[in-house]
Amino acid sequence: MPFDQTEDLLHSAAATLMAVAFSVGVLAMAIRRAREGLPARPLDVLAIAASVLISIGMAIWSDSAGALQRTMFLVLYVWYASEAIRAYGFENVTQGE
Repeated sequence: MPFDQTEDLLHSAAATLMAVAFSVGVLAMAIRRAREGLPARPLDVLAIAASVLISIGMAIWSDSAGALQRTMFLVLYVWYASEAIRAYGFENVTQGE
């Protein structure tokens, strides 16, 4: 398949937008928890740190950008899964109750 510069640019823009949206979403949930008097969750801190640090890492180590991006997606999916478990009360199912 030949290299398409437009497709590469669009992919990069979409990935950047996804990272920003993810960070804003995690930050919004952390602020919401703080307003409710709940403590910060370590996974929220990890997710925000990962989105910032991995994005910087991708800029510095462009040869490893794909692996770093997949690491960010892994953190994203773990965070989303933990939110789904909390939101839908799956804690009881996973604890055998």
